[in-house]
Amino acid sequence: MTEKAKPISFAKHFKIDKKKLSELGIFNPVLNFDSKLFVEPLLLKKSSSPIIQASLETYNDFFRKLLVLIKASTEPEDKCWREAKRRINFPEYKSTCIGYGSDSINGSGSGRDLNEKILQSAKDIVDAAKDNPEIFQLLPLLEEGIGADIVSDMTQTIIDDDICKYTVDAMEKLGVKGTKPYTTKQRTTYMLAYNPYHKCPIKLLPSDILSNLPMADTFDDWITKIAGVNRDLRDGINQHIGETWFEENKAKRKEAILELIKNDKDFFFVVLKTLQESSLEHYDIEKDYQGLRRWLEDSKKTGQNGVTKKRGQNGVRHDLLTYLFC
Repeated sequence: MTEKAKPISFAKHFKIDKKKLSELGIFNPVLNFDSKLFVEPLLLKKSSSPIIQASLETYNDFFRKLLVLIKASTEPEDKCWREAKRRINFPEYKSTCIGYGSDSINGSGSGRDLNEKILQSAKDIVDAAKDNPEIFQLLPLLEEGIGADIVSDMTQTIIDDDICKYTVDAMEKLGVKGTKPYTTKQRTTYMLAYNPYHKCPIKLLPSDILSNLPMADTFDDWITKIAGVNRDLRDGINQHIGETWFEENKAKRKEAILELIKNDKDFFFVVLKTLQESSLEHYDIEKDYQGLRRWLEDSKKTGQNGVTKKRGQNGVRHDLLTYLFC
């Protein structure tokens, strides 16, 4: 078996005490492997970083402008629709080294079919929008295939400038010098650190916007649980679907609830309000109760022939051999 490079963290590569990153709330990425974590847009407003808090307005402004284009479109493939389609382009965002890439930082990103699906979903709910861009926080919940990785790539692409500002600020606090110029879509150039393992700039994130199970992947479980204690949600489900909804299997529950959200404006906003008021929590990287980062430390102990298995996101078993040698 051919040995491949072992995981190298940002702190190790730049010879920084990882405790300093922890104290500053900066996520310590592994530069040559993806960590199974995702940016959750619903956590942006709760970040301890003022820069990232402000990025929620960047996120909303993107969808506010998209909303204008979609509403102005009167027929398929007219000028406004083509411009909206051009903007719905969320490639893999690899510079932060998070996501589903199993043996590198190279994931799949959002392909053409999913981009079309996101845009069509946006059009489906545009009548319910009432010019409120926050309705798009529900957009990733309305279609199959738009999961945690796509939502994370989408969010990071939209707030890319803010992530770069945060990165430059973090680098100054850590004493890391930028050597790689990077220009955003807004034509702003930032001098960032360089990832020599994948020849790309390094962008840093605050730990408090990262989730291991974002709402996009757990929405059906969330709404089933919340409906048990939220009277407005439960009444809406009982009125439109019936109490038997709670007894259906997971797939049927999700199909029924998504159909209701799309077709009932009042219920749509009940779900949105409940979602915004929910106390979603970021993944505690320090405790790392699912072992999503612990494999990095374990790998130093197990060596080339060791095998360590942890149960990670969605019940998937992560094998160190996948990360290190396959």
